[in-house]
Amino acid sequence: MEQDPRSQNGGWTFLQANLGRSRPATGELKNFTSGPYDIFLLQEPYTVNGNLAGLPLNWRVIHAENGKTAILVRNSALDVIELVKSSFITAAQISDRNLSVTVISVYFPPSCDKEELVARLSATVSKLKSSCVIVGGDINMRHRLWGPEVRDHRSSNEGLPFVDFLLETRLNIWNDPASPPTFVHQGESWIDVTVASDVLDFAAHTWRVITGTLSDHNYITFDLGTVNVAEHVPKFRLNKFRLRKMATNISNIGSTLLEQLEKSGSPEELDRFVLALTTTIQEVCTNHLKHVSKRPKTVPWWDAELEVLRKRNSALKRRFLNTLEPAEKLRRKIAYKICRAKFRWTLSNKRDKSWTKFCEEVSKINEFALPYKICANKIRRPLVLGSIQIDGRPSTTLRDAIERIVQVLFPGDDDVLTESPVQKQRRLYVENYSSTTNDERFSAIEVRTALKNSKRRKAPGLDGIQYEVLMAINLKSPRLLVSLFNRCLDLGHFPRPWKKAKLVLLNKPGKDTSDPMGLSPDLLALYYEQGPGQVGRTAHFAPLPLEQPVEPPSAWFQGS
Repeated sequence: MEQDPRSQNGGWTFLQANLGRSRPATGELKNFTSGPYDIFLLQEPYTVNGNLAGLPLNWRVIHAENGKTAILVRNSALDVIELVKSSFITAAQISDRNLSVTVISVYFPPSCDKEELVARLSATVSKLKSSCVIVGGDINMRHRLWGPEVRDHRSSNEGLPFVDFLLETRLNIWNDPASPPTFVHQGESWIDVTVASDVLDFAAHTWRVITGTLSDHNYITFDLGTVNVAEHVPKFRLNKFRLRKMATNISNIGSTLLEQLEKSGSPEELDRFVLALTTTIQEVCTNHLKHVSKRPKTVPWWDAELEVLRKRNSALKRRFLNTLEPAEKLRRKIAYKICRAKFRWTLSNKRDKSWTKFCEEVSKINEFALPYKICANKIRRPLVLGSIQIDGRPSTTLRDAIERIVQVLFPGDDDVLTESPVQKQRRLYVENYSSTTNDERFSAIEVRTALKNSKRRKAPGLDGIQYEVLMAINLKSPRLLVSLFNRCLDLGHFPRPWKKAKLVLLNKPGKDTSDPMGLSPDLLALYYEQGPGQVGRTAHFAPLPLEQPVEPPSAWFQGS
């Protein structure tokens, strides 16, 4: 039975929440009953020394120090680029293969000038120049467009500056005036809004208010659908019996593969053979090896007691809010607050005890393990690209940012201005190299030695073929790989499929993520693209001193 795409890659499910600087409300985000959610638009999050706290380490976070807004991305299948990061406005570009959305989280404090903050938000939207925008947040303004009229000392038309903003930017309000209130504290109010561009109106019907939270605000959720991502290459679960069975099936068709390899008389035919061989290995592995299944991520301290307390807390809150008789309402309010305090205390107590126990157990094994790294700030969090500068202006799309990063980190062949004297001398040696003798052919012993010396338990490349798979195939069919590498040598051609790699960017600690030089590139290539490089004489690639003769890699594939 096929799995739901959402269960594999997640989706575009949003949770918009004002946490009221509450630690229990922040801790509840990971296990919220109506979740899981992929993207969080937060206002007044819980912070310690101006930084977000109480969140999983693998979530991507956009938050200014001491800021009142934040954007969190839980779904690793979504691409994120930081656009704006300020005290009251946070913006990010979130995209998959089909959809790219500018997401903005805003907070207007009650004591600040609303017209000034609306003007600042309008300037931000105009500067980003995006045709697909979602703005969500707590604006502390009321209007009949997003909530019923509440008769008190505040004007029901105080939201007119925000209405002018909607008319100017042509954004549509998603709020339902008949929905439950978004703020409940000594009264009810509708001050949390969600607005979006016309192209996203298909998702407006998914907008709804969630009650029963640990904050004094009710939360808002909406859904843009499933994520469209590149097909995930599964990792295989390995054991000796299944590997031997897989390798036997490859050896049964080994003679056919070798015949096809001998018929590959041109670089194009060799490229097609490499693709066919890769596909064959993948199909055999799929039939005989089991895939590694992802386990659901849960917290060890959440138990049945907390689940019962949360449900009871939500029920008491509903009864309190739905009661009209004053004396009974006061009695139910007291019961609700007692239950809420007990739930918050129990949650914090269980979480802290579980963390203390974990730290003690880990520290007994290794004093410099995860707790030490967290305290020393040596944990590498997921990378969020900053606003990369292009010709003096910030990039507004992920594609432009990536192209600029690749241009800076991997200069073209024509860019020789940054070459060192050693690099220049080596390049000239390679370009002027010529030889009339054939290169020495690879031997089966070299292939076996290279595979044996390779590091085990490494992540597979883009083809999903792991080291152990190649090792098992070479033991059963020792002629296959060595014949392939020698065929490359005879044709003087390095197969094109082996030249494809996935660029993974790692953030350097303490470096500005808006500067391409602050990123560390890592290339994930096909696993047995490393074959010629490791089977061959590795001195060809090593940075040897110039006094020693350096045989260039291109000499491998120049033929006779």
